[in-house]
Amino acid sequence: MKLRQTLLLAALIPLLASAPAVAWQGGKKETKEVRKQRDHDLARQAVLRREVLPLTRILALAARYQPGEVIEIEVKARQGTIFYDVHVLIPSGVVHELFIDAKSGRLIVNQVKRD
Repeated sequence: MKLRQTLLLAALIPLLASAPAVAWQGGKKETKEVRKQRDHDLARQAVLRREVLPLTRILALAARYQPGEVIEIEVKARQGTIFYDVHVLIPSGVVHELFIDAKSGRLIVNQVKRD
C-alpha cells in the first residue's frame, strides 16, 4: 500500500514538468516549485473526478504494452492532453519510454529512451 501511494504521488507531482522553470501568471513570476504544486493539485483533482485513469490501471496497461520493470512514472500535459510518461526497464537493460493517454489508456508512444 505504501509503494502504491508513493508511486501515485510520484506520478502526480510533476504534471507539466517539461514546461520552463519559470512561468508567468497574472504578471508574477511563478517558481518551478509553485508550478509543481499547482500541477500536482490539478492532477489529483482530475483523478478524483475520474477524468483520468488511476495509476493502478496505467501500470497494468504499461505491463501489457511493454513487459518489464516500471522504474519511473510521471503525469504530463501537452496541448490539452494529459498522459502518463512511463519508463520501463526490460531484461536486456534497455529502458523504454511509454506515453499512455491518461483518459483512455491508449498507447501514444513506445520508444527506446535515449540519454
